[in-house]
Amino acid sequence: MPAFNEEELARPQWLGDAWADSPSHNVLPTAILCVTADGLDGPAIECRLSRSPGELDRYEFTYQRSWVVDDDADRLLYSGRDENAARQWARAAEIAKTIIAEVLQHPEWLTARSFSELHDRCDANVLGDQEAFLVSCGWTGADDIADEAALTASTDVLNFAQSIVGIWLATRR
Repeated sequence: MPAFNEEELARPQWLGDAWADSPSHNVLPTAILCVTADGLDGPAIECRLSRSPGELDRYEFTYQRSWVVDDDADRLLYSGRDENAARQWARAAEIAKTIIAEVLQHPEWLTARSFSELHDRCDANVLGDQEAFLVSCGWTGADDIADEAALTASTDVLNFAQSIVGIWLATRR
């Protein structure tokens, strides 16, 4: 695994290629996922990782309206030692990015200020990679037992993704 932000801490393999190691913005190893084409000037999800001897790694995911400008729109999404939860938030951020890209293609949807309001303008549950993720969890549309298991497996990640989109909609300038 590559070095993680010039630290001796290994970058988690589950942080996909979409996540970039951040420039020196923080004392902790950090990866950034820009959620729009604005790059670091636009909204981003920041993943920070810390390790203390004898303890589990600590993960922190933060939504930032702009990675380069600190403001009151930043929202802590997750902070904890559960690697599975961190994986879920990382995947949710990647899915949220695809939802946001699709919303940006429809200016009339940008009047929504929450994910719930987005439902008034479109079928928000099928935007971006949400359906593809559901299929990757085993959804068939033909097998009730498999589909129930797929819903159970995908619910947290999709809810996290929708939460990120809701924060983005609520804090857009």
